[in-house]
Amino acid sequence: MLVFTTHSSGLIGLIWIFLFFQNAFSIHPVTGRTGHGVHPRLEIRELAKDRDQFNLYLLGLQRFQAMDQNDMLSYYQIAGIHGRPYKEYDGVPGVHSSGGYCPHVSNMFMPWHRPFLALFEEALLRKVDEIVDQFPAGATRNRYRSAADKLRVPFWDWAMNAPQGENVVPRQLTDEFVSVTSPNGDQTISNPLYSYKFNPLNTNDMGGYPYTVWQNTLRRPTSRDGNAKSNTQQFVSMMDSNQKSLHDRMYGLFTRAAPFVEVSTECVGNGCGNDVSHDSFESVHDVIHIISGGNTGGHMYLLDFSAFDPVFWLHHANVDRAMALFNFLYPDTYVEPGRQTQDNFQWSRGQVKNAWTPLKPFHSNSNGDFWMAKDIKDPSVFGYTYPELTNGATTSSVRSAINRLYQPQSSSSSRRRSLFPGNSTVSVYTNGTGSDREYMLNVVGEKFALGGSYAIYFFLGECDLEDMSSWGDCPGFVGANGVLAPSGGVTMNGTTVTGLVPITSALHDLHLGGYLDSLDEDVVEAFLSLRLHWVVVKVRSNSGTSCQKSLSNTIEGGRRNPHRRSCPGT
Repeated sequence: MLVFTTHSSGLIGLIWIFLFFQNAFSIHPVTGRTGHGVHPRLEIRELAKDRDQFNLYLLGLQRFQAMDQNDMLSYYQIAGIHGRPYKEYDGVPGVHSSGGYCPHVSNMFMPWHRPFLALFEEALLRKVDEIVDQFPAGATRNRYRSAADKLRVPFWDWAMNAPQGENVVPRQLTDEFVSVTSPNGDQTISNPLYSYKFNPLNTNDMGGYPYTVWQNTLRRPTSRDGNAKSNTQQFVSMMDSNQKSLHDRMYGLFTRAAPFVEVSTECVGNGCGNDVSHDSFESVHDVIHIISGGNTGGHMYLLDFSAFDPVFWLHHANVDRAMALFNFLYPDTYVEPGRQTQDNFQWSRGQVKNAWTPLKPFHSNSNGDFWMAKDIKDPSVFGYTYPELTNGATTSSVRSAINRLYQPQSSSSSRRRSLFPGNSTVSVYTNGTGSDREYMLNVVGEKFALGGSYAIYFFLGECDLEDMSSWGDCPGFVGANGVLAPSGGVTMNGTTVTGLVPITSALHDLHLGGYLDSLDEDVVEAFLSLRLHWVVVKVRSNSGTSCQKSLSNTIEGGRRNPHRRSCPGT
């Protein structure tokens, strides 16, 4: 407010002039890809079959990643919402100086990531639109315009059975170079799905070594030195060896008819309402982060850096797809009030959040309102859907799709009984003795017990526990449970998480191979007491890994019983 003094008719008067200055900052409403119809996000291998769409996706992602890092719609700025560099976005200030906006171990975990991906999709497809307009006018440009209107970010279904002769990790994620057709003609470019190159690497944003020296994102890096490379072969083999476990976990989550809060978050207690024996999409999600980043601390391994890796976006699109399918199957359960288990940039531990809580920093309009979970249950609000939900999808058709994609298989698939259709609440094996039982390893631990992310690896056979590089190829390896945490040794005592690792498929195969007399409870329990080994591994602050034996594990399906633990070098 400014005050001016004036003289009029010999009198001194005051004229109060109120000047309102419009903030130079302009709010960006997150719209997703609206205005072009509602189209499905495709699995990456399916998208690659559409030459024009996939070509535009690669070109758009390349241009997106090359944007000025100071642009709020750049790849760097949007990825940074999730974790580092711990800075405000779209004018939304933080309440804590550490941590990104993203809520984990939270009832808001799945809803918050939906507008996050929608913002990413929106910004990426703006680059695609720019590229389309640079193609020659006429039939060529019209063809690409049609492809761009239908294009949505792809998902990577890491739980489905890979096509014959292929790996769980698609080659679209592992090829270092790709051929594209740009407006200037055919060319070979660095694959923007393989890695993101910082331009430049801002060491102040990255927090600490080795992220202050790695010029591009890495998966399962060969070392923690500045010249480390991605260990693609190990990434592929570890995902292949975990696929059956991931496959069975997804089926269990879709068919257990549990409340949304239970399937959506790995949280135990702390006001979230979950007991210690449940699985969740968040727990499964953690496994992908841990395997992708690896025990040498690649970017996906830690919450703070994970969104910079291009695989993050395909992975989270699949998690969002899981949310969409579950919500379609079980429309009567959704976000319930829950206490937050940890501080992040926008919220404090202990605060209660619900379906009406603003999902910051994602504005829904230019007036400063925010998207809320209640507004985004249907993904079409952002202009996308998923293949299973198209063509007049019904509960029956979605169930059939889940059976086709995730119904657990062993060496004798005819012995597997489908949950859908029917009234069963748990899918089971018929063990040949007249009783049915599902066996799972129930993992319960403190989120911050080891000062960062860690993984628990389970074995039912002879494996070289001293050589971690061999675990992905060892037939005795039956699955892993990951715990994704921030960097910097953050500790918040009392944050308990849980996950279930199914082992019924592995036990059934052992039974068919003559190594196990039956799947009866007493037989299985005796077998596990001799053959079950587990290893907990975290990343050291220097090269290598550190093994811990501080967590507990129980067998669910029979009587709960402790089992042997092993660590490399012990």
